[in-house]
Amino acid sequence: MIPKFNLSSIQTKYKILGTIGLVALTFGFYYDNLYKPHANIVSQLNADIMNLEDTIKIVKNLEYPNIKDNHLILEKIRQCNEQTLKQISASETILPKRSDFTLILERITQIAHQLELEIKTMEPKEVVKNDVYESIPLDLEITTRFGNFLFFLEQLKNTPAYIERIQMELKDRPLLTIRLNMFIYVK
Repeated sequence: MIPKFNLSSIQTKYKILGTIGLVALTFGFYYDNLYKPHANIVSQLNADIMNLEDTIKIVKNLEYPNIKDNHLILEKIRQCNEQTLKQISASETILPKRSDFTLILERITQIAHQLELEIKTMEPKEVVKNDVYESIPLDLEITTRFGNFLFFLEQLKNTPAYIERIQMELKDRPLLTIRLNMFIYVK
């Protein structure tokens, strides 16, 4: 049952003002709570679309100036992405496993021994995890002649070691004291 209101005692002009006020409140609620948030989302999406269109124009002009059809450009980009993914997966198979880390250290030690390098310290640090691989920082201090050190660097190319920093000191001529900060990459 709907309650009945006796509005006959209120003048008509106040009834009209009350109705206009209710309509204004309803519109204000709609505008603030429904329209405005969606309008912000739509304007952000329009800005993103404009940025993408600008990016597409740049790529189209720089990479594919002779191709007019966007579908052909997208197909070429997909092919390029597939090739990149194949290269990444092939590179992942080359990386040694983390369980092979001791073998890598033994290989570095063996190379140093063959080239008559004296290893003073070899200190692995905490593992740094990335999306696809892990890197293990390794601080190495050696004493050797400069020529032997160059041969050592040449042999390190065959290992998954990346040298970040080399610091050399000349203490006892002709021997150098060399500190290497390097990373060993593993899966």
